[in-house]
Amino acid sequence: MKHILIISNIPAPYRSGQFACLRSRFPEWKVSVLYTGKIEADRVWETDESEGDTYFLQSKVLSVKGGEVGGTATRFVHLPKGLLKMLDTLKPDVVIAGEYNLSAVQALFWAKAHQIPFVNMTDGTLHSESYIGFVQKLTRRLIIGGADSFLASGSRAKEKLLHWGAEEERIAIAYLTVDTTPFQKLVRQPENGRILYVGRISREKGLDLLVQALAKMKVPCALRVAGNDVGGEQAAIQSLAESLGVADRIQWLGYQQGGALWAEYSRAAVLAVPSRSDCFGLILVEAACAGLPVAASCYADGAYDVITSGTNGRIADPEDPEAFAACLDGMLLRPLPAEKLRRQTAEKFSFSAGADGYAQAVEIAEGAVKHG
Repeated sequence: MKHILIISNIPAPYRSGQFACLRSRFPEWKVSVLYTGKIEADRVWETDESEGDTYFLQSKVLSVKGGEVGGTATRFVHLPKGLLKMLDTLKPDVVIAGEYNLSAVQALFWAKAHQIPFVNMTDGTLHSESYIGFVQKLTRRLIIGGADSFLASGSRAKEKLLHWGAEEERIAIAYLTVDTTPFQKLVRQPENGRILYVGRISREKGLDLLVQALAKMKVPCALRVAGNDVGGEQAAIQSLAESLGVADRIQWLGYQQGGALWAEYSRAAVLAVPSRSDCFGLILVEAACAGLPVAASCYADGAYDVITSGTNGRIADPEDPEAFAACLDGMLLRPLPAEKLRRQTAEKFSFSAGADGYAQAVEIAEGAVKHG
């Protein structure tokens, strides 16, 4: 039985679902998952990590201010403890490590020392990583230069890999996704002028930009905000809304999940994704599978894989309030036929399709090691 070890930072619903699919899709594989932490401060997720081949390191997690979107985001740096010992204990046949952190660097060195195929898994894009400094650039050169194959979460992540020198024939794609089943089952009952925002209320997600666009809109509408506040950003946006005279058109729902969130998808006329920076944006997949048209930021890199402009959404620049307002106005006045692409999107972003990407990356890496 081939032992595949996946190293990631923390459990997330989209990762957990994909890993479960790998285990069921490839029974000839033993799929182990090693997390370097259990939680990060700005993540509000519920996951089921009951699989027997799931492990956690007792890493120290540092919170570092500054980074993407003009130095306002918080990054979490994991200092792994006991990773090399765990690798010696688990003895994987293939290592898949996420991104370019200390854990990935250690895993690469271990894999090279043991002549084990190493796969670099990445979500980051040129835009989402535009802030990186010298050390981060160095780790990218090191890992991308040493990896046997690559697993990109979308076309923009692939573009990033090519920029750093990865060979195109060594790159497989496993789209970042979620369990799309609940969204495919939704019955759409859109209400006129109802705009939905889903996500963290943090600067990089651009809710303040959406409020500015709301003040420029001509079509009567209301905005419903489903998300958790990060760092007091909600209070600042509420003050902005008051100053622009649109506070009475915004309803703050707090963090939503399950049936409550699905009901919001069902009744919204448009989902607005105004991100300043987002390496993918899973809400794009959720909305597309629900048949909910999306007004997506040009900085939400997943939009270029999910959105077919004029059918299930449009892409605009949220930094230009007039342009984003015009995009929303047009979508409210002339609803898009997003229902047409629900099934096609669900197939493209299924866990099963993602599993095929993992299998391709493993095959490429094994071939690279075998043939030197």
